[in-house]
Amino acid sequence: IPSLLASAGILAAAAAILLWPRTAPPPPAGPDPEVEQWRTLERRAAEGRLVYHLGRYVTRESLGEGASLRLKDRTVEGFVVERGEGLAVSTSGGTITLRKDDVIERRRVRLPYEEYWERSAAADPRDAAALHDLGLWCRTQGLPDAAVRELRRALAAAPNHSPSRRELGYALRDGRWTR
Repeated sequence: IPSLLASAGILAAAAAILLWPRTAPPPPAGPDPEVEQWRTLERRAAEGRLVYHLGRYVTRESLGEGASLRLKDRTVEGFVVERGEGLAVSTSGGTITLRKDDVIERRRVRLPYEEYWERSAAADPRDAAALHDLGLWCRTQGLPDAAVRELRRALAAAPNHSPSRRELGYALRDGRWTR
């Protein structure tokens, strides 16, 4: 009898191992929080409440005006906001602070981002080819973060848009896009 009980126990353990699921169950269905946050920001941008600048969404007013500032030793271009006796200048390399007294000349200029915001707002979010072309234009204007955004918008419009996939570093292997 003890050997029968041991055999039955071994059989039960083997059955449990064989019948146990080999993979974890899929996660519960639901919206991806990162995708939902991106959609919310894109909706606010489409409403004109936000603009995409240097890889982040900001209010247009927070950037100030596009300007060219001539200093003694160089010229700086960027979005300028006055802060007391200083100027905060958002450039492609980051934000710098200058003293107002160090500025010899200040001219209003139209910066590439300003044209980008107009083109992006006018683009049809369902037209993958137009968004792809806008992404390529951004690259030629020295706006790499905006280029990536537009290429991703193209994929949101058409997930298999191969020119955008290739620009973002994907390759088609065995019928699937991979990086």
